[in-house]
Amino acid sequence: MARRPVMLCAALLLTCALILALTLTCSRAKSVVALARPPVRFLSPSVPVVDLFLGQQDQVEKLMEGSDVSVVFYYAPWCAHSIAAREHIQEVALRLANQVQFVAVNCWWHQGKCRKQHNFYQYPVLHVYYRRFGPINYKGPLLAEYMESFIRRVSAPLTYLPSRSALHTFLSHHEQGVVGFFDFNSSPQPPGYLTFLSSALHTLRKDPQGAVRFGVVTNREVAAGMWVTEDQSVYLHRRFNTSLVFPRSERNFTPENICNWVYENKENIITWIQPIGEKSHALEAELRKGPALLMFLPQSPLSASQTLSEVADVALRYYSCLSDRVSSSVWSPSGSVLSEPRCCKSMHISADANANAKVCEVCVRCVWDLEAALDSFLRSTLSMASSFCKRFIVNFSAPYSPLHRHLVGATEAPPPQSLIQEVTTQSFRAVVMDTERDVLLFYYTGWCGFCTVLNHVLLRLARLFQGNSAFTVARVNVGLNDLPWEFMVDHLPTFLFFPRHRKHMSVKFPENTRITLPNLVRFILNHSSPSPQGKAGPKALLEAELRTLQGEVLSLQRARERLSQQLAALWRENRRLALHTQELQSHNAELQEQSTRLETLYQEKSRQLTEAVKRLQELANASEDLLNENSLLKVLLAVLREKGSTGGGTGGRSWDEDRWDEARGLEEGEEAEDRKQDVS
Repeated sequence: MARRPVMLCAALLLTCALILALTLTCSRAKSVVALARPPVRFLSPSVPVVDLFLGQQDQVEKLMEGSDVSVVFYYAPWCAHSIAAREHIQEVALRLANQVQFVAVNCWWHQGKCRKQHNFYQYPVLHVYYRRFGPINYKGPLLAEYMESFIRRVSAPLTYLPSRSALHTFLSHHEQGVVGFFDFNSSPQPPGYLTFLSSALHTLRKDPQGAVRFGVVTNREVAAGMWVTEDQSVYLHRRFNTSLVFPRSERNFTPENICNWVYENKENIITWIQPIGEKSHALEAELRKGPALLMFLPQSPLSASQTLSEVADVALRYYSCLSDRVSSSVWSPSGSVLSEPRCCKSMHISADANANAKVCEVCVRCVWDLEAALDSFLRSTLSMASSFCKRFIVNFSAPYSPLHRHLVGATEAPPPQSLIQEVTTQSFRAVVMDTERDVLLFYYTGWCGFCTVLNHVLLRLARLFQGNSAFTVARVNVGLNDLPWEFMVDHLPTFLFFPRHRKHMSVKFPENTRITLPNLVRFILNHSSPSPQGKAGPKALLEAELRTLQGEVLSLQRARERLSQQLAALWRENRRLALHTQELQSHNAELQEQSTRLETLYQEKSRQLTEAVKRLQELANASEDLLNENSLLKVLLAVLREKGSTGGGTGGRSWDEDRWDEARGLEEGEEAEDRKQDVS
């Protein structure tokens, strides 16, 4: 127990030392994250665009102070759309450099102020400023001609109209025109002019497509043609109903109120339908309103289009309530002022009333006059309409009526007889109303995707009943062929079953049932007619087919079992071969290893043999030298012997004898050495 405080202190000291060591180690560790590369200029330096590639948002306002119109292009260097729009921005800047200040800001650089102040969710972003008003966000195509047209509109939000002809052209060529009258003679700049200018800019921000255009008139005579005489008036030109003047007594004269008043009372001559890219009910909603003239073309509101002006002229002529000799506009082509404009979307009163009177839907000043006019019109036309309608109904419902409904059908000839019979408007009654056959009719169209999915089900059903003369599988393309109204369906795809002898009791396939082959067969069996004598009906045919299918299924099951057994045997054989292959590979690896060892040993022995041959060659050379020396010694001994024999004397040993003994000893030693070498 006494050791516990000591151990606790030692543990605390050890922990502190470990923490200190880790702190020192981590403080010395180098950062493994590479720093981001500094940004570079995004646009070409030869174009008149100030490229703030470091995201200097604070310099944007300073640059905009020196120009009336400024364009700010926010981009991200990695963005493909920004890279694609770069050339178009440079092209527009080269054209409008003398009028507009162009600024490009890199809003992706994390150290720049633009990234900290703006949270753009997509790039690029184009903002246009008119003096201190803005930003006006451009949402059109990022093409040079479109952007240039929009920038020019912002540069000149008001169109100056000096004459009646200019006013007539302005109101005739634009879908919705707003004209302000300001008398510049009384003051250099009327008080309401800046408010009207701000209204035009507010409209551009709300409607960048340019459906509403603003013009300004400074001549009182020109303004009188619009029935405007009071200074600082705003005139809204409408073609269907009476034009309006901004009620300054009811609303404050502010840009927001002017814009709201324009959009509350403006008229749309052309309605743009913009599908969202998926299946949309926008077109169906327009068609339910009544007759419609549809034109499919890309919307290009920023550039003038001759086609749109022609369509607008057709719409005006269709809705105009003025006489044929009067233009659809308030002004005639010569510029002369007509009488007070009348309302449109109206109808003529009966001939016994005032011929010049009109009945309007909105601009009638008195409700009693409207009721009297309608009462007079209905009394004069009701008797004629009722008699005409009566004759029409009688003639159309007669057994042998001369009136027949016109049904549009495919003009192409139907395909040759196949498993599925194609039905058209002309052949519908002959095929479907055949009293000798039960008919299953499939309703489809070319644009119905689910109908295409069901083709294989219909084909299998036709193959199942192939050869049955009492049953027919048919289909009809209701997108190309009109049918009598009693045989139409409310949605696609749809199956209708027409039993023979009971065609009027056709049955629809249940909507809440999945369309499959078994469900279709069950549906046909439940509602088919009994087979006539001598003919096999669908039920008997299906029973025979069922028995055949049962036999085929049994055979398939047996074949499946045999195949399963064969597959099991093949799997075992494959497993055995795999094991054998593994063994052979292992044995092959051992043989290769042994071959490697033998190759190494062979090389070592070859090296040793080469060294032995070299030493033997050296010994042979040495032996040859010794033999030569031995021959010389023999010659010397022979000479010495001859000298000894000639000296004659038996006394002491002479010097020649000593040399002879020495030479002889050397010769004997050399012979012994040679024998040793021979033995070795």
